[in-house]
Amino acid sequence: MTIVDDIVGNLFFNPKEDEEDDDSEPITKANAMKLFKLQEDGSYLVIIKNSLRFNLAIEHVSIGLSFRQTAAVITQHRNLCKNSKLVGLNNHMVGQFVRVLLAVALQSMVATTIMNQKHVWAFSLAVDASSHMGVSLLDQRIQICIEGVLYNLHMVLVPFFDRHLAVNYVELIKTMLDTLCPYWHSKSISISSDGENTMTGRHGGVVTLLEKECNNPVFRIWCVPHQLDIVVKNATQDVLDQAFYKVAHAYSVHLRVQQNLITDIGSKCPKDTTRWVAFGSILHWLLQNYHRLMIHNAAKRPVQVPSEMWWVIAAAISPLFDRIAITFTKIQARNIVISQQRQEMLKLVADIAASLDIRPATNEALEGVDPLTIITRSDWFILKDFVVMHIQDQGSWVRDLYNALSDTDKQTTLKEITIFGISIVANVSQVQAERDSNNNARELEAPLVMPADLVKIHPAAFIQDVLDPYRAHLSKHWSQQQIDDVEKEHRQLRAVYYNEPHVAKAFH
Repeated sequence: MTIVDDIVGNLFFNPKEDEEDDDSEPITKANAMKLFKLQEDGSYLVIIKNSLRFNLAIEHVSIGLSFRQTAAVITQHRNLCKNSKLVGLNNHMVGQFVRVLLAVALQSMVATTIMNQKHVWAFSLAVDASSHMGVSLLDQRIQICIEGVLYNLHMVLVPFFDRHLAVNYVELIKTMLDTLCPYWHSKSISISSDGENTMTGRHGGVVTLLEKECNNPVFRIWCVPHQLDIVVKNATQDVLDQAFYKVAHAYSVHLRVQQNLITDIGSKCPKDTTRWVAFGSILHWLLQNYHRLMIHNAAKRPVQVPSEMWWVIAAAISPLFDRIAITFTKIQARNIVISQQRQEMLKLVADIAASLDIRPATNEALEGVDPLTIITRSDWFILKDFVVMHIQDQGSWVRDLYNALSDTDKQTTLKEITIFGISIVANVSQVQAERDSNNNARELEAPLVMPADLVKIHPAAFIQDVLDPYRAHLSKHWSQQQIDDVEKEHRQLRAVYYNEPHVAKAFH
């Protein structure tokens, strides 16, 4: 049985645990797998003699306790309740129980997994590497459509004990997929990852190597939320030549340890994280508590105190962070598809451009405009008066801070706000999920698949642009009659849309 032999016994077992550790007893593979009894037919049998101890251990692990913590908590239960059924549990035994549950869960996936169903002709694979408590992990998700419903499923999270090389990642992924879905080579339609070089390298990256394993052309996808986060990072660091962010970070670190201030305000300044979109929550908290923080600054005199110009810039760009956060949440939805992400990004660009009246710097747009009244950057420009109005929109205290600035600081403030706004608009406009073999934006975008889009496509265009590129792939899993039915259903969908107004309203 490959699940027990190749996955539970190998992928989820660290050979280095055989070595003696200073603060824990050594555990051998034989000890870790001793509950699995090999049968004559090649299957494995597990007998749990103490079901109460097993169930309690699994329940405690399921809420996030480590194996060692689970054993300690259950031992406390035993001591207080004098329950003999809980005697003898240690962290090694908890690990054995979890391996049993893992094997059963994976076996259920193989027996009933939706990836192996005959009518499922395609799925998308997403791969990401991370670490937790010093342990490297490889996360694998799939997005798949079953009977008209799109599912985004967390397939498995595997510990990674080898060197962080693309070939090692790929071998691990292939082992999992070969076991759970032997037909994945002919069903994969896209492979997604973040922009890290190990994942997206054009010669030996994870996506490149997995693409070579597939029998059909696949879309290479660079995670759109990750791209948006990079855009926000670059735009934020450009403001005041990184000084804006550095002041905010240092100030937030100081505020997070001021217990009296935290008690007085009733909340703590959000922690700065590696996710740059979250930086907006820090700005929001600082601006919301501005007046109380001024009192704190006067009394404590912290080393890093934001200047008046800093506060004006923060107030002006904070609404943009709020708007970006809305899009960031939407494009991470589990049931969203690429075409929907694309629309959300276009809305984001339009909204931010409108909020600051950012315009393309074409000859027609600049004709007759006084150069002294605008700020330009790249191929975009903003009217200074509109930026001033945007500042005044943020409140009277922001307006008064701006008016009290020197003329030089006023010009710097307007310029920095402009740089941030234009950087967001210009770079978000370039975000695209689909990538080519060099990991550059791909000219051919993924086809539209949402009903509201499909009803607007003429049947001939649907066949040519949507169905034909995947006909060879589809024919491996569907009969010709099923493919013909897809064309027929598209014509029927259009007929209902144009002939029944109440149905048409449901598409909008």
